[in-house]
Formats: sequence, C-alpha cells, structure tokens
Amino acid sequence: MKKFDWKNVLNEDEKKQVLSLQKQRESEQSIHHKLDLGFVDGEKSYAKHLLYWEDDQLVGYAWATSFDPTELELTLILSESTEDLTAVLAEIQRYAKEQSVTNTVLIADQANKFLADGFEKQAIEKQFSEYFMLLDLDKNASNEQKAVPLVSPRETDLPALEQLLGGSPLAEDLKNTRVYKEADQVLACIRLDEDHGNWGIFGFVVQEDQRGKGLGKQVLNGAIQLILESNPKSIYLEVETENKPAYHLYLSTGFDVRNQYDYYDLSK
Repeated sequence: MKKFDWKNVLNEDEKKQVLSLQKQRESEQSIHHKLDLGFVDGEKSYAKHLLYWEDDQLVGYAWATSFDPTELELTLILSESTEDLTAVLAEIQRYAKEQSVTNTVLIADQANKFLADGFEKQAIEKQFSEYFMLLDLDKNASNEQKAVPLVSPRETDLPALEQLLGGSPLAEDLKNTRVYKEADQVLACIRLDEDHGNWGIFGFVVQEDQRGKGLGKQVLNGAIQLILESNPKSIYLEVETENKPAYHLYLSTGFDVRNQYDYYDLSK
C-alpha cells in the first residue's frame, strides 16, 4: 500500500532511505537533483520533506522549499514510473491548495527526459533554466586574481543588506553572509554555505550603481579566497541561462557548467 507523509524533520532511518534513493536514481538516470547542502539534516524553517512510501520502503521523495507562503518549489526524486509521477503531482497539488499556495514550481535536471516528457504530457510548461556551475579548483588555485576583503555584516548594515537582497535574509543565511564595504557603506553581499567540504555561493548582489566596474569579479574572488582557506572539496553556484553577464563573469573566474536545471510551472 502506498502513502504520503509531509515532514519537517527526518529521523535517521528516513535520512538513510532518502540519501539511498537519491544516489540510486542519480546513478540510474545519469542526472543531478537540485537539493540544498545538508538538506536531510535538521529542521529548516523554509523547507519540508514529502515522503512517498510503499509499505516501509521509500519509493519517492520531494524536497519542498518555500520562502514566501504563497510559493512552493520542489525537486522530485522518482523512478521512471508514470503512475508514481501522476500520484506525486496530484499530492503536491492537493497540499498546495490546502496551504493556499498560488505558485508551485517543479525543478528537474534537463537530462531527466522522463520528467521532461511527463511534464509535457500534462501540459506543465517550462518557465526558465539555470546552469549549475563548478569551480575548477586546480585552475583557480594557480591564479592570483584581484580581490576585495569581505566581512561579516553588522547590525547597522542590515537596512542596506535588505535593500540589496530585496527583503530580510533568514537568520540561518545571515550568519553565512559576507559584505564588501567602502567608507562604511555596503556595496555588495555574498553568502557562503558549506556542508562536508562542499561550498555553495548564493545571494551574490552588487549595488546597481557599482556594476560594470569590475567590482563583482573582485567580490567573487574574495569569496573564493575565503573558501579556499578551508581546503574545500568543491565550490559551486547557479545562474540563470539568460543572465549572460553573470554567466561570462563566472566562466572568467574558473567556473564550468556541470548541468542545467529547468523550472516548470505546476500552478496553471
């Protein structure tokens, strides 16, 4: 018998089954899933886990994140079963309606032809795409690129930081955020998240009147230098495929595209 569970926190057995399912599906399908660093560990204020069981065996999973109560983004981990996909999508739509969510987005690796075909058959349209980019650590370590010093934000920096980000950062994000300042003015911010030696770069914003002057590259290099001090296993970031200036900046800094994530609108 199959059933669904929505959970805020996973127990140890559930963690093992989710990670095993992820590894198995990625190996079978030659894909990657868009998941936060340490996504199975602890409670996240912005996330839930959808578990799809057949008796005591986990057969499907969705990582669901929501930074706005009216919006929901989900990454699905499923076998190539049309029946299971249909059931999971129906459950997501039921949950979204229950929670008064008006914008539901599904995220899938472009290489996942099963999901792409399944979404097309159900008239679920693609909205946009992002590149997942990995830094060539050997290449970058041998390059001495100009960088600016980054510091942790002070409480007095919060209004400027909120203006840059377009809203208040989560408490768990703020502790990993660094800023670049001149004359005590915040000109740029960037967030550095780590899990088991893997580092993600997020929330990278340069003040609008400072763009096009090379500051972005110097801030990015400053962030990379900070991360390299910890001897990382990997450094990655994501950028929309249509954002050509940022994409070329990352290429020039030593990042290469690993894969592409497509975003689909389940709301219509």
